[in-house]
Amino acid sequence: MLGRPEVKYAFIRDHREAFEIAIMCEVLDASRRGFYDGLTRDPIEKDQRFEFLKEAMQDIFKKSRQTYGAPRMLHALLARGFKIGKEKVARLMRNLGLRPKAAKKFKGATTDSKHKFPIATNKLNQEFEAERPNTKWVGEVTFIETGEGWLYLAAVLDLCTRKIVGWAMYAKNVC
Repeated sequence: MLGRPEVKYAFIRDHREAFEIAIMCEVLDASRRGFYDGLTRDPIEKDQRFEFLKEAMQDIFKKSRQTYGAPRMLHALLARGFKIGKEKVARLMRNLGLRPKAAKKFKGATTDSKHKFPIATNKLNQEFEAERPNTKWVGEVTFIETGEGWLYLAAVLDLCTRKIVGWAMYAKNVC
């Protein structure tokens, strides 16, 4: 019940005639400075600062493409000049419903080098310069994972002009 500082300070304020403030702060694990600051603080100004903080957090979260959790949010808020702790940032993010998206793990696809298909001979022998166009071409195949399946892209490059002379795509498992 008395976990939040505001509740603790309200209890201390309501019972300061019966008990010493220093003792209540110690027993309740509350800051005396926080208690006295709360007595003089304007509640409207506090609400305005809180709204400004919420707007800043939502702006940072949006600009991070919803990827910032509490540690990076704390760092961004401190960089903007806010004086705030990591626990409060985490609590506010929960209360505001700011839940970061989980990063997708990259699943690298490698070429099966133990296949039984014939292997082309290496005619370039590491000489990747060409005197004239259309004398040396090289090719590459890459795999691109999309939300609908794998996309295979093959490209052929002219080593003299460094331009793509041909390409093809193949979609596998696309819905």
